[in-house]
Amino acid sequence: MSGRGEPGGLWRSVRWRVELAGFKVEDVGVDQKPDVFVDAVRKFRPQVLGLSGVLTLSIASMKRTVDATEEAGLRKAL
Repeated sequence: MSGRGEPGGLWRSVRWRVELAGFKVEDVGVDQKPDVFVDAVRKFRPQVLGLSGVLTLSIASMKRTVDATEEAGLRKAL
């Protein structure tokens, strides 16, 4: 999953490694807003929420996503 401002290439390049490690991946797409992640966490109930980002532009978006999961009361479950 990629946050706003991140083109998604990093996530695609490591996804297979994450799956090989035994994780089930629910990919919500590239350049997503925080509410998309909140909805996905509610729907899939993951143990881990992974965000990828190489661009410094994506750091602020990742923080907004983490803040949104916390505001929704979902962060402690991750």
